[in-house]
Amino acid sequence: MHDAHRLVRAGAIAVAAFAIAGAIGACAGGAASTAPTGGSTTREPVSTAALHWQVSGTLPRGVANVGWAQCISAQKCTVTASAPGGNGAMIFETTDGGAAWKAASAIPGKVSFTGLSCGPSAACVAVAFSPAPFSTTVLRSADSGASWSVAGVEMGDFLAAVSCASSQACIAVGSVNPATKPPGSSDATAIASGDGGATWGTSPFPGAVVAPLLDVSCPSTRHCVAVGPGRVVLTTDSGGATWTYTKAPQGADILTQVACCSPATCVAAGVQQSPRQEVALTTSDGGTTWNAATVPDNLRSGLVLSAFSCSSASWCVAVGKRTDAAVLLVSNDGGLTCTAAKLPTGVAALVAVSCPT
Repeated sequence: MHDAHRLVRAGAIAVAAFAIAGAIGACAGGAASTAPTGGSTTREPVSTAALHWQVSGTLPRGVANVGWAQCISAQKCTVTASAPGGNGAMIFETTDGGAAWKAASAIPGKVSFTGLSCGPSAACVAVAFSPAPFSTTVLRSADSGASWSVAGVEMGDFLAAVSCASSQACIAVGSVNPATKPPGSSDATAIASGDGGATWGTSPFPGAVVAPLLDVSCPSTRHCVAVGPGRVVLTTDSGGATWTYTKAPQGADILTQVACCSPATCVAAGVQQSPRQEVALTTSDGGTTWNAATVPDNLRSGLVLSAFSCSSASWCVAVGKRTDAAVLLVSNDGGLTCTAAKLPTGVAALVAVSCPT
């Protein structure tokens, strides 16, 4: 087992474990695209500083499966991980931009994290599951991840992701437990909370939604976008009270991730099944219509995108791997085009990223 390392550049951090890798970043913006008179759009080059990263610092030895990351500022970030020896889950926090990390209070039970979201204040919500017997647990923190408590919500459905637009408004999505799913009903499930995760209510879907949901992003307390297999895109403008069902473009067969920096601007990623290749999409109308993003040709073969984060309508960072090396892509035009960053040798993969500014 390898240690978890921290990637840094001016104004940004990232955490990467070499064999089992993760990343977390506070990503400062670069030059934005400009639209001169006449309607055409020109893209300014991504700054050199934004493309240069180096290793600095470690998480404790034996920590594995660094999988979810949230930064509420350039200094305060939280990551989830597996405890040494696979003995349950752990949450680490930093308050100095990643120079030092400390473990949060003990996480109740032997759980595995599937999602983490921290609002603009110190409130965080995490979703996790226990394999035997299977159950889903919601955890809450009021101090940016330093201490955690069980929200008292346990359910038989699987929650894959959670997004909190404020300290109170959160939505979690996932799949219905097959053992309890009524015949012919949707595989997707969503729950919504208006009190920071203390209590939750079911969020109903249109009847056309069959496949489970894999990710959700809520840039405001009213607007959220959720994605899943079968080119499924769901949007709500009512905080989850009602949802609108749309289809992603052909080729975006399985959407696994979505990140919105505003109610209008989002990026999504997933997989085209045949021929198998990574796909990335952008929207400027809140998820109603989507356009394909451009990935550098020399990175397309074998590319697997794990996560991305946008801190503004133009500035986005995506992470993943290609063959046996990590990939970090930077975009200053909302994900339409990307430039590969220079990473240290030996970093095998990056699996999460968070850009608060």
